[in-house]
Amino acid sequence: MQFYSAIFAVAALAMETNAFVLPSASSVGRSVVLSVANPITKTSEMPPAETSKDGGGNGDDDNRDLLWPASPSPAAAFAVRSVSLAFAANNAKYDLFESLLTSGGDDRTLIDPTTGKNKYHIRPRPIDTELGDIFRGSCTGNPPTARGFDAARRLYDEFIAPLLSGEAKEEHDEGDEVSSSTSSISRAARLATRLAHLRSDLAAPDLDDAVRSVMSDQRNRLSKLLNLPNGAEVLLCPSGSDAEYLPLAVARTLMAADDRKRSRSSGKSTEQKKKEKTIVNGVTQFKEVGAGTSVASVGRYFSSTAPLLGDVAGFEVDTPPPHLSGFGPTVVDESRSHIVAARRADGTAEKANEEMKQFVNDHCSSDNTDSYYPIVHGVFGGKTGLRDAHCADMPTTTVGKAGATSLTVVDACQGRFTADELASWLSNDSLVLFTSSKFYQGPPFCGAVILPPGIAARLADVTVEDLLFDRDDDESECVTDMFTEDGLGAFLTDKELPPCLECWHSFLAPSSTRPSPDINVGLALRWESGLAGMEALSDVDDDERDAIVADWAGAVEDMVKVEGGNGEHLDAWWIERSIVSIRVARRSAVGEATTEWMGMGDLRKLYAWMSEDVSGRIQGVIGSEEDAEALSKIAYIGQPVDVSESHGIVRIALGAESMLSYRNDNKKTLEEDRWVVKKMAAIAKHFEALDNYCEDGGDNDDIDEGVDVTIDLPKMSDVGGKVHM
Repeated sequence: MQFYSAIFAVAALAMETNAFVLPSASSVGRSVVLSVANPITKTSEMPPAETSKDGGGNGDDDNRDLLWPASPSPAAAFAVRSVSLAFAANNAKYDLFESLLTSGGDDRTLIDPTTGKNKYHIRPRPIDTELGDIFRGSCTGNPPTARGFDAARRLYDEFIAPLLSGEAKEEHDEGDEVSSSTSSISRAARLATRLAHLRSDLAAPDLDDAVRSVMSDQRNRLSKLLNLPNGAEVLLCPSGSDAEYLPLAVARTLMAADDRKRSRSSGKSTEQKKKEKTIVNGVTQFKEVGAGTSVASVGRYFSSTAPLLGDVAGFEVDTPPPHLSGFGPTVVDESRSHIVAARRADGTAEKANEEMKQFVNDHCSSDNTDSYYPIVHGVFGGKTGLRDAHCADMPTTTVGKAGATSLTVVDACQGRFTADELASWLSNDSLVLFTSSKFYQGPPFCGAVILPPGIAARLADVTVEDLLFDRDDDESECVTDMFTEDGLGAFLTDKELPPCLECWHSFLAPSSTRPSPDINVGLALRWESGLAGMEALSDVDDDERDAIVADWAGAVEDMVKVEGGNGEHLDAWWIERSIVSIRVARRSAVGEATTEWMGMGDLRKLYAWMSEDVSGRIQGVIGSEEDAEALSKIAYIGQPVDVSESHGIVRIALGAESMLSYRNDNKKTLEEDRWVVKKMAAIAKHFEALDNYCEDGGDNDDIDEGVDVTIDLPKMSDVGGKVHM
């Protein structure tokens, strides 16, 4: 089942977001886009781009000098990116620490200044538990927990804040709201002053050293918490979707080293270069892994915004997203890459094991062994918790050296696995993709790639000279092309790298050709928050975790039956470990029975309404009094997932903090879950009234309508012949 065309639909989905455009910096040669995931708000430019004295119209590029000097120093480039990406959060009245917590990511983490939320309807600060707010969305995106927020704040206070001048902190922490009545020149001047202080301070060499030390410590702590075997190493990255680029980069690195070694051992007086194999990627659980996974797996940008790049040039709606440098069509063959859907059209789980075995055999046959290098994926816990059976025994043809002819990758980004399961994947030389921003409730997002000992040892032997040993084909992309600012440099710096990737350091570190000292402060803060959750749960062994999960999931299933009217309003459709997937009935009128289940459009509305007090929207509706308290609750759940032609689902998930809460007081925790289910059922009962309220002009600014993209997908007859996003 090819997915050459399907990836473009995912890209179109990623582009369905508005953008606040900050003026471009000539030193970087590109504009910085602050995407806002609220399709209802009209696309607009930030005030500094306006030039007319009455505040109307858009200005020309000449007026952008109010923000950026004509030739800022190269050291300011980091602040141009990172501070600009955090500006929307600051403009929404968040302080500098909270704003930096959202920086160094993609469009999913950016804050809409009009709502103060990101596309998951969450803020960069803990929920208000004293007011009864409830969080059960650890399978999607987490607001920082109180524990994680405090840990990240301590890191900020100790390593970041001391490096900022008093002027920068004062300017930024004021969080001035830019009034529409303020003149364009005044607004531009205020923003220019703020950014000038920040970019000067954050580009300081001391910060570079501090973050390098912090990330080294974070990698070591993560290794201990996961009980990694000797020789395994950790590579940090901005998110699980970004992690998909790294198996491609590892494959290119290993192939380049093997090619040079083979040439030098041939005995010829001059080194003979050999055409590099083309990478082909096999991805499973389409539609239940991150929306960017399939796009990133073939080396294309999955978001209009890259963590260290800002605006991605050439990323447009309805067109194929651009490739990262070094991962173009001569490197990754999209036409032979392979996708396996998570489910069939009726919602039953697809069996990916045989598909992946055939994929490997097709590309490692005697006819193809010198032409292709397959990367085989298995997903251990997708959006509904679905686990691929072949993760325990990944199909591969590699004999002898790890990664010699293929790579295997286990996507365990949900973090819902045991120590024994992780150990088994690493013993099979599989790369493991991990995040602390799902189950462990770190804020969005903080990812990692765990390199097994066999792969790490091989990477440690690779030299810079191996990577510079390019092919003779002038039309092919050199291996080192993948480290440019339009390649991995848009996502990584040298600080996230483990010792075994010393050969990458010189290409990602500041140099004469790469002068900007890129520092992903936001990623360091988010990882500190996620590690706090992991450390708090570290004394709870896997057996106890499994027992808690089983008890909790059974209790939630029962309450869905009771509060959901035995299937009249809600149905616990799929339960997998600590994720309960629920389908919701669609009633066309109060009191009218129905057998239909909500699709993605209706579920997106429900998902947004769960995070708001909507009790005032149905005043006077018959039967609403008894549901008013439930509808007033603020309850964050897992975003909708398209699982079947007949319906989608939303999710309630147990995370690290709620597991600890359950362990300490299960009755209190289950009472919170009951309110979540009650509100979900109440929305189902009064959906028509809530929907009519919005259509009649009520407050619907927080609803992310999303987009339902339908495209023809070759060889997908077993899932209905089409892909719906």
